[in-house]
Formats: sequence, C-alpha cells, structure tokens
Amino acid sequence: MKLSREAVDKLREVEGVEAVLTDPEDLYVYAREKPFSSSPRYIPVAVVKVKPNAVEQVANLAVKLGLTPIIRGEGELNQPKLLVIDSFTTPDLDQLEEEAKAAEAKMATAKEQALSEILKTGINTPRRFSIALEGILRSRQPELCKECKVCTGYCTVAPFFNYVETWSSKGRLMLIHGYKAGELKPTPKLAEVVYSCTLCGACFMRCLHGGFPNLETFRAIMAARRDLGKEGLAPESFKAMAENVSSLGNPFASTPDMRWMWLEEVEPAIKVGGKAEILYWVGCTTGIRFPEVAKAVVELLRIGGVDFTVLGEPEGCCGDPLFLAGMWEEAEKAALKVLEVIKKGGYSTLVTACAGCYHAFSIHYPELLGIELPCEVLHVSQLLERMLKENKLTPGRLEVKVSYHDPCELGRLSGVYEPPRKVLRSIEGLELREPRFNRERSRCCGGGGGLWAYKNQVSMDAASLRLTKDIQPLNVDKLVTACPACYMNFKYTALDRSLPVEVIDLAELVLEAVQVEQKNG
Repeated sequence: MKLSREAVDKLREVEGVEAVLTDPEDLYVYAREKPFSSSPRYIPVAVVKVKPNAVEQVANLAVKLGLTPIIRGEGELNQPKLLVIDSFTTPDLDQLEEEAKAAEAKMATAKEQALSEILKTGINTPRRFSIALEGILRSRQPELCKECKVCTGYCTVAPFFNYVETWSSKGRLMLIHGYKAGELKPTPKLAEVVYSCTLCGACFMRCLHGGFPNLETFRAIMAARRDLGKEGLAPESFKAMAENVSSLGNPFASTPDMRWMWLEEVEPAIKVGGKAEILYWVGCTTGIRFPEVAKAVVELLRIGGVDFTVLGEPEGCCGDPLFLAGMWEEAEKAALKVLEVIKKGGYSTLVTACAGCYHAFSIHYPELLGIELPCEVLHVSQLLERMLKENKLTPGRLEVKVSYHDPCELGRLSGVYEPPRKVLRSIEGLELREPRFNRERSRCCGGGGGLWAYKNQVSMDAASLRLTKDIQPLNVDKLVTACPACYMNFKYTALDRSLPVEVIDLAELVLEAVQVEQKNG
C-alpha cells in the first residue's frame, strides 16, 4: 500500500510533525528494530517524525486514515497498513556512560562463556580458535542490541538530519545490510545517505550493551561506498576529488607547484629530496591550505638538529581521501607511488603532521592493501614527544589555557591519545583543559569522510556543535588540534559563525614555546 498524497499532506499539517517519510530506504530502516534482524513480514506505509507532544494527535489521525499507528520501539510490525511514529530525541550521553561500563563487564562475561564452549570442541590452533570465538560472539550480537540508540546519539551528522534514523550510523548499517543482501536497490538516495558520513568511528565505540563492540561501522561504509561507486552513484564531489588526485596529486585541483610555494619563505633553505634519516611528509591539505603548519614543523625539526628532508613535487597524495571515498583501486595506485618513493629514498622514519596521512600509512595500507612501508611511521606529536625526551627541544614558559581536540583519524581510529597531551604538558605555564567528550568519546569536527566538500553546511554545523557545546564553556585561550582537516573546519567555521575561538596546530604552539625559550636564553 502506498500512502496517498492527500494523506501525506494531512499528516504534515499536524503541529509538531517534522517529517513524513515514504522513501523505500526510510521504510526499510523503520521496519526493523535492530541491525541485522531478519526481514519483517510487513513494511510500514510511512514514518512520521514528530515532537513528543504531537504523538497522540498523529496516532488519532492515523486511525482516521485507516492506518494502524505504532510508536517506534514499542511494538512489532505484525500487521499491514502501519504508520510508524518516531519521537526519538538524543539520549544524555553522560548519563549513559555508567551503563557503558557495565556493558563492558557483561561482554567480558560473554567472552568467558564463549571461551568455555570453544574449549569443549577441541580446537587447538590460534587462527581457528580466533575464528570460532568471533563467530560465537557475532552470532549473539543482534539479540544483544537493546535499542538504547547511543550509536545514534554519538553519530556526528544525525543531529543535522533531525535524528531521522535513516541518517544515523545505525540506519546506514541497516541500509548497507539491505543493499548487500539484495533487499534494496542501489539508488541516489541510498548513496546520499552512505556518503553523508564523516567516517569518524564514534557510533559504536560506546555500545552500551556489548552487542556491537568495535564493529567499526565506518569500514562497512567505506566498502559500501566502493560498491556504490562502481554503480556510478558516487557524488560528483567525490568523483572530482579522485580525478584531481589522479591528475594533480592532490584533491583540491591545485597545481603541484602551489603545494610547495611556502618553501620560498623558509630561510635558510631546507633540503628537498635526497638522502636523510627522516622524511617529513607534508600532505596535501597542510601544504596547500595551511603552509604555516608546514613551516612550524620544519623549524622545529631544524631547531632539534634532525636530519630531514621533504620530497617536493614528487610527494603526491597518500590516498586517504580515496580510501574514504571507497575508491580503493585509485588509492592503491597512490599507495604504490608512495612505496616507490620511500624505497628509493631509504628513509628510516616518515613523519607527518596530517592525521589522515598517518592513518593511511599505518592502518589503511597494511589492512586494506597489504602494503607495509619500509620505515617507521610517526605522527609529528610522537616525534615531538621523542625529541622532548631527548632534550632536543626546550620549550619556554607560556601562560595560556588550551583545550586539545582529538582528531578521529589520529585518536579513535589510530589510538594516538597520549603523545599530543604529553607534548602540551611539557610547556611550563600551559593549562590543559579537557572537553567533556575527549579521547575515544571525542566529538568529530565534521570535516572527515569527504563531508566537508560534499555537504559543507552539515560539516560546519558539526564543527559549530563541538566548539559551542564542548570548547567554549572551558574558557580557554586556544583550541589545539593535530589534524589539518580539523584545523580547517574549526577555523573556517569559527570565522563563518563569528565564534571567538582561536584554533592552532600543535606544532605551531610548540614552536611558539620553543622560540620563547630561545629568546630568553
């Protein structure tokens, strides 16, 4: 049954109704309560997104229209002509944190029970043991989902789609499952939902009931993007990005020489190409958009007496934007070029100030492509921590209050939390004030996953939420981050929304402190 235009209009006229959803993708999501659940017998004819005070009026109207109203999460879809009413509002994530801790303990118990079952089978090789354990745990996951919607609460973009479940992390997972199972056709709407994600990984990081720990939804989304791209459904912004990387070596349509214009301002001139112990990989965004960060890194390396070089024009794109777009074949081509350059240079260490490049080199290359770079890979925060320990850098005193934003690709997705904080704490006089959502719970800046180029206003809305809700209440002088994508989105959003927040890169702040010591010494 398809809901008539007249019925849709009547529902929309009710005060408190925010949306009436009839697209197949929306109905598919709302027909299921839990991810990976079996196909229901009945699909709703529509979903009405309402404010809580409008539920009763919409339910009464549904009956008059010959429909059976059902509140989302309060019953099964066991009859035809159903109208689902969704009055969900975001949960209080702070209150639910205690439940998360209890859930972790519950999952540990489940693992112990699974372990006992496996031991009874006599499996005796590590690989078979691991596969069997994972199989038992995964088979129990759908039942463990308690519909707490914390995954939706943590979703970076869900607030800006009015918490319609289709546009949440959970909804995307359901749609991908339906697409891969052949229950949903590849459509522009499906592609739009899948590509409207920052791939930050926050959604299932704090699953409260142990049903989906470390599910890494962002990896499923990356794989779905790859398949949808092959169907010709990748958004134009992603296609343009891939073409730019292929033809120009960066996603911004900038000529290769623009990436290195800042070198003319570095005095004395630094080594470009040639042999060195450390290769400083500048990265596309830093070199083209924020050369001040590149110059800060170079100056710190020089002050620390590090034997380093930059590649100059042979430095292309690491491939991270292509991975995120699902264009893995193109990403592999970029990765092989990087591998060739690294082998030719014989560098012992590659250091970068870009969280995306770091994540690509250390995670995407080995896991998705089976490529291991023949050198140590460090984020600049890790190298600065090492240089401080070895007394190669001596920061002076800075009387400044700062907060540190954990970039998703550096923190949650790569596990680098302490080095930036240790570097900041090494600066005498600096007061580090942590936002309430930090480390693995850090809110995404909104700039990742290609969203900044695809849906710029949504991306900036996410940055604005982070700045106004988490950072400004701390009354800090500066917001420090260690990722050019975060740096860009926060800076541009603060300017666009007239927010009094000064954004600075970690390397810039450390250089400021070191120069204070040099001046006083």
